[in-house]
Amino acid sequence: MMKKLLAMLLAMLLALCLLTPAALAEIDEDGDLAVSMPGVSFFFTPPEDAFVLGREMSASAYNALGLSQREIVAWMEECDVYALLIDAAGTCEMHVLAYEGWGGDYDDMSEYGLERECGSIRYSYTDQGYDVLACDVYAAPEGHTFVRTEATIDFGDGTGDYLVEYLTVRGGYVVSVYLFTYEETITPEQTLLVESIVDSLWITPVQ
Repeated sequence: MMKKLLAMLLAMLLALCLLTPAALAEIDEDGDLAVSMPGVSFFFTPPEDAFVLGREMSASAYNALGLSQREIVAWMEECDVYALLIDAAGTCEMHVLAYEGWGGDYDDMSEYGLERECGSIRYSYTDQGYDVLACDVYAAPEGHTFVRTEATIDFGDGTGDYLVEYLTVRGGYVVSVYLFTYEETITPEQTLLVESIVDSLWITPVQ
């Protein structure tokens, strides 16, 4: 599982407070960040109070946060991350991933099928050493159906993760939105932030 970028970002927290999120990303005229891959495309609307970094963005967008475009894009490519978002308050970060996946579309699954997916994902997290606090179905209003997993892990070196993942499958791809908090627990404000991404996410299979 991906490690958070906390060590790099804490040093930039003061700079985050002095910059405006809109200055850090080139978003299209509709305010969306779009991703195209073989067989599928998707887009989402970044929150107004978040800084956005994508693979195709200029080095200046990374430099504004004191980050290396070369290092972060290499990490994105290795981990199937297409967008990294950091809230303007410096309390959490969000990762949007996509990769070729398995099974049928979650939107078309029965309740029983989604329950089986929850069980499979819960087992996968537990097998990796996570403590799964919740695993259930999240239906985005006018959007897609996701399996939502909340989990924690202690790496044994004084660090750990507290995360929430929203995962869906469509058109032969898995698309996930992760929230990693820098705080002791996930706050209602952070939940609203990540769910604004999830609710705006739209995935379209293409020929």
